[in-house]
Amino acid sequence: MARKNLIAGLDVGTTKTAVVIGELYRQSQVHVLGIGTARSQGLKGGQVVDIALTAQAIGEAVFRAERAAGERVDRVCVGVAGGHLRSHTRRAEMYLRSGGNQVTPHHVNTVVRSAAAVSPFADREVVAVIPEGHGG
Repeated sequence: MARKNLIAGLDVGTTKTAVVIGELYRQSQVHVLGIGTARSQGLKGGQVVDIALTAQAIGEAVFRAERAAGERVDRVCVGVAGGHLRSHTRRAEMYLRSGGNQVTPHHVNTVVRSAAAVSPFADREVVAVIPEGHGG
């Protein structure tokens, strides 16, 4: 019987790729079901230089973790770090109609899309947008 609340994490390092599969319970605790590792390939100095070899290492680590856990996963949480990442703060705003004083999720989504519409760096792409709050 397939378990519910599966969570999987992936770490791609310069020398080792690791996957851990667990089951979330009690809202904030995880019971580890399986771990899989593979020798990292396709990376140099923490940077991907061969995507096919990197994908192969990830696939091998996922396979081993799934076999150890006795479960299959269809998504993983991935942390990305490195000197190749940049962050940039942008400000976006919108005006509400006269008499409209309630901000809805639609308003927030519109402002977030507006802020993310143009990458501040010509050679980069936006991979995440995190709203910080509102001024006042």
